[in-house]
Amino acid sequence: MASLSWDLTRRDGVTLVELVATAEAEEWIRVTSRLQPVWPPRRQGVPVAGWDGASFEGRVGPDAPLVLGYASPAAPQEPPARLEPVDADNEPPDGAGVSPRAIVRTLGESAPPRDVVPVDPSASQADGGGCTAAGTATADDPAAAIDPWLDAVEERLAEAERLADVAGVEEARGAVDTVGGIEGARRLRAQLEADRRHLRALGERQQRLADRLAAVEIPLSTLERVT
Repeated sequence: MASLSWDLTRRDGVTLVELVATAEAEEWIRVTSRLQPVWPPRRQGVPVAGWDGASFEGRVGPDAPLVLGYASPAAPQEPPARLEPVDADNEPPDGAGVSPRAIVRTLGESAPPRDVVPVDPSASQADGGGCTAAGTATADDPAAAIDPWLDAVEERLAEAERLADVAGVEEARGAVDTVGGIEGARRLRAQLEADRRHLRALGERQQRLADRLAAVEIPLSTLERVT
């Protein structure tokens, strides 16, 4: 059975939710947010593939943790989501069930490439406010998808380093207070252990993908001759 860990950040009236699902065996799962409404990341104006209302369905495995991020105006609560397995008979077959929304995702934007359009910083602030970042994490912008999680890991690591470097009783008390007391320190230690596992798994997957990218080459000239 898959397990779920999470990190919650409340900022400017918006709760940012970071979920990581892990499993010892490969399985298909459904993650449903307890925070309502849900603002999932979007692409071409529609939720990215896998999202359906407040739920996300996807596959998780020993070397492939499922990392999700979304936002909600609701107040934080723990756990922020519930996890349940999806019956193998109900798993969507590869390439089947293509919806109009999925077709929209495959189409390019009806606008010039961003490289040739001047950027107006004031326009992005006026249009998106505090929740734009949560809505721009797409496959076309991997940094937008992974950077918030890495930032959260860095913040937790900085807190842990402050706890590790205390030099006296008063300093220790102050450092413990900043993380929510001794229970907060215990939660931080547990979260860091989860971070280690997730980063190790992501690093191994990144290396496998990098090796495959280095080995593949599209025979474009041959394809041009036969098409």
